[in-house]
Amino acid sequence: MVAIEILGGTGLVGSHVLQLATKLSSVSHITTFTRRAPKTQADKIEAVVEQDSDKWGDLIKAHKADVFVSAFGTTRKNAGSAENFTKIDYGINYEAAKAAKEAGISTFVIVSSIGASASSMFLYPSTKGKLEDDIIALGFPKTVILRPGLLLGEREVSKGAAEDTARAIFSRFKGTFLSKYMMSPVESEDVAKCALYHALQAPASETNPEVVIVSAENVIADAKKYQG
Repeated sequence: MVAIEILGGTGLVGSHVLQLATKLSSVSHITTFTRRAPKTQADKIEAVVEQDSDKWGDLIKAHKADVFVSAFGTTRKNAGSAENFTKIDYGINYEAAKAAKEAGISTFVIVSSIGASASSMFLYPSTKGKLEDDIIALGFPKTVILRPGLLLGEREVSKGAAEDTARAIFSRFKGTFLSKYMMSPVESEDVAKCALYHALQAPASETNPEVVIVSAENVIADAKKYQG
């Protein structure tokens, strides 16, 4: 039996992770850390609701689990500035990862993005890339990094008209040979399935850190391996 903690459980991918995890007999307990209560409810869910994200690290350290899944993120537009975007997207995720490491988490899964690279000249992929590098450096027994393409699905909160328009256009190419040239659109539920597929596989070693990086193409392939 596995205990899972989820950051971003009210978001597009995280809400699917939560829904799917509640149905798994292999998952004994789920703890979520959010600013508002998740819509999904089940006896195995412990919803920790805290408006002040600065307190999440201590809350994470106060709980015990085997696996941590973060699907938490924002955009520069919603954050209001490049500085706030970095503070939220990098800062909150990294502090959560440090807390999870201190709490003894064995497997850390982070939903990153296609094109993530610390050396990128663009804010979004460079921030994602730096976050990936710094989480890997923490040395979890198993670190899983998912780099999906354009996420499809209905959000509770829109990330902006530009992304909504891009999603509507590029979703037409999902599953076609043109997909990889059109931001590799993928259903958010498939990203969640891929995250859980890797999360539920125990680390190969507790002493030799394992890093699994899942490309946009393999996110879809691995989602098909998920058995819920």
